[in-house]
Amino acid sequence: MDDKFQEILDGMPEKPPRSSLEPYRELINELRRRGRTYREIAHILAEKCQLRAAASTVNRFLRKRKVARAKPPARLTPKAKTVSVTTRAATERIASSNVQEESLPHDDVQQRIAALKLKPAPARSSPDLFRYDPNEPLHLPPKDRKPNSGE
Repeated sequence: MDDKFQEILDGMPEKPPRSSLEPYRELINELRRRGRTYREIAHILAEKCQLRAAASTVNRFLRKRKVARAKPPARLTPKAKTVSVTTRAATERIASSNVQEESLPHDDVQQRIAALKLKPAPARSSPDLFRYDPNEPLHLPPKDRKPNSGE
């Protein structure tokens, strides 16, 4: 980071927490670890700490903090690792396919290509199944004809 930017960041004070539950974070976490429900935690906070909060507020507070803790910061995850793993996997696939191709003699490959060229093209479906004429409305084929009779 540029020294000028670092000076700006160092000169700014820490921002105070926005949630009124933040000072009680450890207590709330410990109560959850001990199996207390959100409703019970809200009741304990109101009774012992004089802090009124709904059970849904306690839930949302913990959910937000859990997500923030679970996600690593974006700047700490190097993208180069992901690229190198992907590149390594692709290289291994290419290398294994090259080994298979190299194991076949050149003449054998040429013979396979020639055989494929001599093979007849697959038969197309009969044109009676569907015919489009922009000047006529579309119609269903008659019921007595089977559409795929294999003629």
